[in-house]
Amino acid sequence: MGSSTAAQASFSSITSNISSSNKPAETHINPDGSGTKVTQRMDKNGNLVTETVTMGPGGKVLSKNSTVKNKNGKMINNVTTTYTYDNDGKLQKTKTSIVNGRGITTREDLYGSDGKIQHRKEEQTTFKGGKRLKSKAEIDFNYENGKLSSTVRKGTGIEGYPYEDIRNYEEDGKTLKNRSYSHYKRGALHKDYYEGENLTNRTQGGLPSTRIVYEE
Repeated sequence: MGSSTAAQASFSSITSNISSSNKPAETHINPDGSGTKVTQRMDKNGNLVTETVTMGPGGKVLSKNSTVKNKNGKMINNVTTTYTYDNDGKLQKTKTSIVNGRGITTREDLYGSDGKIQHRKEEQTTFKGGKRLKSKAEIDFNYENGKLSSTVRKGTGIEGYPYEDIRNYEEDGKTLKNRSYSHYKRGALHKDYYEGENLTNRTQGGLPSTRIVYEE
């Protein structure tokens, strides 16, 4: 079993006081590569972004945190990721938490021996109309010749209905080839398929290449 971030917390972590200026600041890193590196910057909206990276011996990243605060010091976005490695030092798992005004997202990614992501589990809590709406999903990543060939996402939306989103990629592992999306809308099951021009226009609200609707 790989060593967890919590188990590595005993490694020395050197911190420093950073002013609220937009000048980068960095702590001292130990000769073995362990320590904590802190940088600050102002984004285009004048918010203060503080990024903290904690490393273990050899410079392996144990955790990362990015916090954004507005001019009044109120936190508007916080992202924390922890890293777990196997006994050979290969990345095994990451856990990420995202907190902002829209809600809370937690994500767990599992990696193969080749360093590629294999599986993702994600849960979201969305703040809407004074309510907390929850959704969840699991995603499998498939590869051919070392390139991403498809992703299969299955989950439950905030309305409580299940959905399935299958995306196939070209040989370059980046260009989307087609998409099959099964979901519920107004209580009816929709099965949509996108390819060609319809695939390109889908982000602008374009219709799918084919759609089958199963009424209740």
